[in-house]
Amino acid sequence: MHILLLSQYFPPETGSAAAKMAEMAGYLVGRGHRVSVVSQVPSYPQGVVYPGYHGAWFRRERQNGLLVTRTWSYTSPARDRFRPRFWNYASFMGTALAGMLAGPRPDVMLVYSPPLSLGVTAMAAAKLWRCPFVFWVNDLWPRVALFLGFMAEGGAYRLACALERAVYRQAARILVYSRRMADEVVADGGRRSKIENHPLWIDTEAFRPDPEGAAQVRRQHGWEGKFVVLYGGNIGLAQGLEVFLAAARILKERPDIHLVLVGRGVERDVLRGQAREEGLTNVEFVGHQPKERVIAYFSAADTLFAPLKASPILVGTVPEKVLAYWPAADRCCWPPRKGRPPISSGNLPAA
Repeated sequence: MHILLLSQYFPPETGSAAAKMAEMAGYLVGRGHRVSVVSQVPSYPQGVVYPGYHGAWFRRERQNGLLVTRTWSYTSPARDRFRPRFWNYASFMGTALAGMLAGPRPDVMLVYSPPLSLGVTAMAAAKLWRCPFVFWVNDLWPRVALFLGFMAEGGAYRLACALERAVYRQAARILVYSRRMADEVVADGGRRSKIENHPLWIDTEAFRPDPEGAAQVRRQHGWEGKFVVLYGGNIGLAQGLEVFLAAARILKERPDIHLVLVGRGVERDVLRGQAREEGLTNVEFVGHQPKERVIAYFSAADTLFAPLKASPILVGTVPEKVLAYWPAADRCCWPPRKGRPPISSGNLPAA
């Protein structure tokens, strides 16, 4: 079977969407399917085109046995604003359709959302090709966009809600990863009979405890003798990482407790600037780490942190980083490393 994967993000881009679609592609190839991918010219998450792709409008490349078609999309470092993100999504919605139609007709399409706009691309291709598509819902857009401030109540939001219902109607199947998300899709117009719940997964070959790497990381960063609380992943709006700085303020007089943010995203420079202005020396910002290295950081921590902003919209959301954290769990949290007492409510300063 020829399966076409449509995703705005794909390696060398980082993030859960790129990782999940790459792993899905590898799984399908391993099952004997012919798999092709259509994705944007890589620019996520910084909104800057990756080296080697500057000036690229249309490119085909082979990647791990896959035929990957990359098409141009509007890029801007200001991804935390509505207009740049809207034009990024809207431009790829059109160029992706052109890239898809330039290749052979697949037997089925698997479409990753967000962005919801790729549902329009899929509906158009499905009509032209007479080919079914499966819509993989990973965030409840446009409601999440409204919550994060990318959209406001009004005509554009109502139009996006109508688009969401249309995509759910036209999709042959709708994939979700939690029962709560399935309920929300039904509430937004999806038919229960179309919905399949497929929990998230993790590559246990790539993510496994790394005690040697952990020791190296702790020496490199001077974390010996400290209790390290670490967040690793996208430093974006939905994560609500302002609570990390709030904790740092409370713990300012505890030099033995160190808070670490590993990754990049639209909120990283904002949070780093705030920490610098307030003199929060107990917060450390570490840049993005490749998958083969990040497990050493996870293993080096004493506690791993996975927050989300408080909202009914995000109930049922499962941060993929939680699964990536689990392989490191036997190297962190408990028991405490030799020579350092456990942290409990009894020896933390009052909030």
